Amino acid sequence: MHLDPIRVLIDARWHGRGDGSGIAGYGDTLAAAIHLAGGQAERLVDGGAGAARGAWRRAVAGLHPRQAQVETGLWRADDVFRSAREGFVLTGRLLPLAIADGPGLAHWTHPLALRLRNAINIWTIHDAIPLGPPGLTAMRRGRHQRLLRAIAARADHLVTVSDHARGELIAALGLDPARITTVMPAGALTTDPPTPDPAHPPGSYWIALGRRDRRKNLPRLVAAWAASGSARPLLIVGPDGDETADLAAPGVIVTGWLPPERVAALLAHAGGLLMPSLAEGFGLPIVEAMALGVPVLTSAGGATQEVAGGAALLVDARDVRAIAAGIAALENPATAAEFVARGRVRAAEFTLSAYAERLASLYRTLSGGRPAV
Repeated sequence: MHLDPIRVLIDARWHGRGDGSGIAGYGDTLAAAIHLAGGQAERLVDGGAGAARGAWRRAVAGLHPRQAQVETGLWRADDVFRSAREGFVLTGRLLPLAIADGPGLAHWTHPLALRLRNAINIWTIHDAIPLGPPGLTAMRRGRHQRLLRAIAARADHLVTVSDHARGELIAALGLDPARITTVMPAGALTTDPPTPDPAHPPGSYWIALGRRDRRKNLPRLVAAWAASGSARPLLIVGPDGDETADLAAPGVIVTGWLPPERVAALLAHAGGLLMPSLAEGFGLPIVEAMALGVPVLTSAGGATQEVAGGAALLVDARDVRAIAAGIAALENPATAAEFVARGRVRAAEFTLSAYAERLASLYRTLSGGRPAV
């Protein structure tokens, strides 16, 4: 698993933000896996728009390379992320980043319009949801597709998080399959349940976890929970998204954003995770729940079924009656215990060490290639 000394630049646009961003968590786990594999993860941070008023406009003029400087162990470039975004909107080109004696590989954690000069550049594209059927996301399809095509044209390699997402990206962008690799991330980072949340006794509630987006299928889930006859309340935990439906109902508790430690406590002691999503690139809560011994109900087909690996109760996400029947089935202690046991076995494939092995294998393969300039 060990990597020869390799320095990897990781964007830290979302690092440390309290908005529940999955990209922030992905970046943190990526950095930890690189370190575990013997490499060195170096973060690129934004110097701040206030200190660089108009910097993105200057950068866009000719898209001159931005310079990053070392500051307190980080690489800092003023207003770099907005410069890249606005520059791409105006020119359709990626913003080059120059770092003297910098890392030899940049692993961008999501589709940023940035590239590191004189280095191997790889991007993680988590899913093709914005390029798929309309109505699942508020993201602008045309702009996102242009960005992904520009990235694919300049990338030394692309990474995604499930074979399902890989197949959809290949089809949507016309990619050469050899240029995109599935590297499933870690999710089973702990198997030790934290102290229960004092407001909710262990096992007394169901939980739905994640940003409240349309693709999370929450109106159907609420209807199915009500139809199941379950006496356990349904906790919907996560920040606001693009879902506009009123989810209020007796027994349904919509918490909004909560600190990560409280989310972890609620997930660890739930009677089950209910995640009948309409579309996912991966479905991280599935793995997190399994590692903590929580039974999972999720969608049949797509990335959720792939990630579940036979260890979750699968339902038709568009069928309220099917979801309700699944919830009723998990009320049976024997059925729940069976999925808990399967889940713990499946979660072993998503430890940090297993992820580090997958990353190290990819990086070793790419290190023999010629970096983009």
